[in-house]
Amino acid sequence: MDYRVRGLNDLNEIVEFFERSPLRSKKRSDFETFAEIIQMMNDDLHLTKPGLDRIARLASTMNEGVTRSYLESSETVRRTPDS
Repeated sequence: MDYRVRGLNDLNEIVEFFERSPLRSKKRSDFETFAEIIQMMNDDLHLTKPGLDRIARLASTMNEGVTRSYLESSETVRRTPDS
């Protein structure tokens, strides 16, 4: 089965699903961080450099062992209106 995410509305549905059916593993902490990031996006905080920086820092704490370079990404910097 596939579930295609095509925007913030779909991400909100995922958050709602896992709030109704909580994870019981160590991934629960990652989900809580994910849900916080989605709420920040709902509040348009991703459209500011400080908000985007905070989202990047939160995201970097998820999925231990995965290396990320969100803060240095040219794509991220290019899309930030306050940079």
